[in-house]
Amino acid sequence: MINLILQKKRPIIYGDGSQKRSFSDIDDCIYCLNQLITNPNIISETVNIGPDEEFISIKELCDILSNKLKSNLDPQYFSMRPQEISEAFCSSNKARKLLNYRTTVSLSSSLDKIIDKIKKKGTKPFEYIYNLEINNELTPKTWTQKIF
Repeated sequence: MINLILQKKRPIIYGDGSQKRSFSDIDDCIYCLNQLITNPNIISETVNIGPDEEFISIKELCDILSNKLKSNLDPQYFSMRPQEISEAFCSSNKARKLLNYRTTVSLSSSLDKIIDKIKKKGTKPFEYIYNLEINNELTPKTWTQKIF
C-alpha cells in the first residue's frame, strides 16, 4: 500500500477490508529468530513471533497510511481472494516464555520506519514475475488482468 500511495496510485483492498491482521516489526523479531537459531537449549520448537495485542483491519491500515502519507486516494476494492482468512494473528505466549519476547515497536512507529525507508530508496513499479498456474473464476482479477 505504501509503495502504491507514494506513486500516486490507489491502494488495493480485497473484500470490504474488515479482515483483521497483526503486524510485526523486524526489530521485535530479530532477537527471537537469533535465539531460535543459536540457543542450544531450544531444539525443534515451533514458535509464533509477533504481537498479539494490536489488531487492525485492512481498511483501518489503509486509512492510517493515507493519513501518514497525506493522500486522499480512495482505495480500489476487489473481490475477496479465495479462502482469505478473516482474522490472522498469533499467540505469542510460547515466545514470551521461551524467548522473553515482547512487543517494543508500535504499529504506528513501524509504519513510519517503512515509509521513511521507501522514501529514501524510492518507489518501485510492481513486476509480475510468475505466470499464473491456476486461472479460474476464483483467481483475483488483479492477478489475471495485471492491473499495475
